[in-house]
Order: sequence, then structure tokens, then C-alpha cells
Amino acid sequence: MAPLRREARQRPLSIAVPLRHLLERRAEVARVAVLLRGAAVGIAGDELLDLVEA
Repeated sequence: MAPLRREARQRPLSIAVPLRHLLERRAEVARVAVLLRGAAVGIAGDELLDLVEA
């Protein structure tokens, strides 16, 4: 994702800008999905994110 972020800053009218946005939203959706799965089994969100991001 870093190369797309860099490209989007250097060339704001390139396709990298919407692609970067989509990839960031995809990562956000994945984090929310993990939190919801954790909630389904009774694991607190903060605790689960610490485990996943470690």
C-alpha cells in the first residue's frame, strides 16, 4: 500500500488515488470483520486488535 500512497501524493490525478482509497477501505473492512468475529465469541475489541496487530 505504501507505493500507492506515495504515487497518489506525487501524481494526484493518477489512478493511484482511487486505488489507494479502495485498499484503505478494504483494510478497514477487514479490521471490522475481525472485531465482529471476536465479539461473537466474547473477546473484547481492544484485546482482539492487540492480538491481531502483534
